Amino acid sequence: MSRSNKLVILGIVLVAVAAAGWLSLRSGDPTAFAKGKRVELAEFHGPDPTGVPARLAAADLVARGEYLARAADCSACHIAPGGKPFAGGLAFRLPMIGTLYSTNITPDPETGIGKWSDDEFVRALHEGVGRGGKHLYPAFPYASYALMTRSDALAIKAYLFSLKPIKYTPPSNNMSFPFDQRYLMMFWNALFKPAHRFQPNTDQPPEWNRGAYLVEALGHCGDCHTPRNILFGLNNHRKFAGAIAQGWKAYNITPDLPWGIGSWSDEQLQGYLSRAC
Repeated sequence: MSRSNKLVILGIVLVAVAAAGWLSLRSGDPTAFAKGKRVELAEFHGPDPTGVPARLAAADLVARGEYLARAADCSACHIAPGGKPFAGGLAFRLPMIGTLYSTNITPDPETGIGKWSDDEFVRALHEGVGRGGKHLYPAFPYASYALMTRSDALAIKAYLFSLKPIKYTPPSNNMSFPFDQRYLMMFWNALFKPAHRFQPNTDQPPEWNRGAYLVEALGHCGDCHTPRNILFGLNNHRKFAGAIAQGWKAYNITPDLPWGIGSWSDEQLQGYLSRAC
């Protein structure tokens, strides 16, 4: 066999291996496990699964944004121990990668997001790109928030902008090479960030679609409860099977009877979420 033929075969093998690796790692749509047809929200004829519950439908934008910010659990990451709400500074210590710190998302114009436009805020949530074109790290769960509607994102912004501005600059990130090269996030995004907003499933009941939006787009439950692969993307082949996040054990929340929550009643689950978390 000639040298050129060997190189061609080697090239084909490398492309095949790369394609197999891409397909095995790529997250895909987080609700793809469910049977049924997913459609764009504008084409969906059932009850709108996004937004706020009916009791808040007539509330002002800030009140709706407060509900959505709570559902998106913004305060969990944007307050450091002993710090002020939404001022940031919480450390994410990642073995062999470095330490990230959450940002200030109060409306302070210098250290927070007070100068951000609507488009800049939505781009951060949907694309993982901050003001000025800086790529964000997925410790900020934009791969989940990418599914959020623009109207819900802007309601959250309205709520955050109604808060008292706090002048505070969190510590600088301390990332090892090559993880300090933010442009690499473009490749991570191609693998793990959805390129669309939430798509309801026409074959599932309204409660399922509403739950899927709350879990996948807002609550980003998988960011803690789904194991990650070697590139730190969610391994949706083991969706919600449990993982360790920041030293905290996120339990199996699949319907598995002995290890998950399959035997839990609605009352038990509601009680745990409202009191024990």
